[in-house]
Amino acid sequence: TRNYTPSHFSFNVDGGRCQVYHNVFHRTRDAMDFDGGSPVVRDNLVLAPKDDGIDFGGGASAVLRGNVIIGAGDKAVSVGEGARVKIESNLLERNNFGVAVKERSEAELSGPILRRNAVALGVYRTPRARPQDAAGKLGGWASFSENAVSLKLEARSAGPEAEGLAVRPYDPAARRKLIDDLLRDCRYCRALEEALRAQ
Repeated sequence: TRNYTPSHFSFNVDGGRCQVYHNVFHRTRDAMDFDGGSPVVRDNLVLAPKDDGIDFGGGASAVLRGNVIIGAGDKAVSVGEGARVKIESNLLERNNFGVAVKERSEAELSGPILRRNAVALGVYRTPRARPQDAAGKLGGWASFSENAVSLKLEARSAGPEAEGLAVRPYDPAARRKLIDDLLRDCRYCRALEEALRAQ
């Protein structure tokens, strides 16, 4: 899909295989919501969603690559309901949570930049988690800069896991390259270039 979405409606995919790329979502509720399936979500710009930037659930097996998510009221990336998500080279900036992983779910990080978030990474169990539900898991590596809290682990029964999580130094040049690549390929994004660079 390729769209500009200046509305309060979510983009929802229920199962199946899809690619979502070169979109701009501005001030939606949840910008994208995936229930199951095998989505590949790449090179999208998500600005100021009221709730989540991208929400994965329903056992989705997803790849998230090259996206810029700024100013989410709740989570930039929410991973729950048994979803498994690979998060590669995304910029997650000025969100309430950068990445949140809930019970029975897993996220593998490969080079995202987490900057100026209230909580960069969170692993926790929701109030509706059953005692037998496995805690969420988080691994891989990421770059951090100016987050209020880098990692928040919260357990209500069996503890969450952050296995082999590595921190790499923040590189402003990597952030700029990610933005430049997105703006070059997205004609709608170019109109927002000055505002994005000013953040």
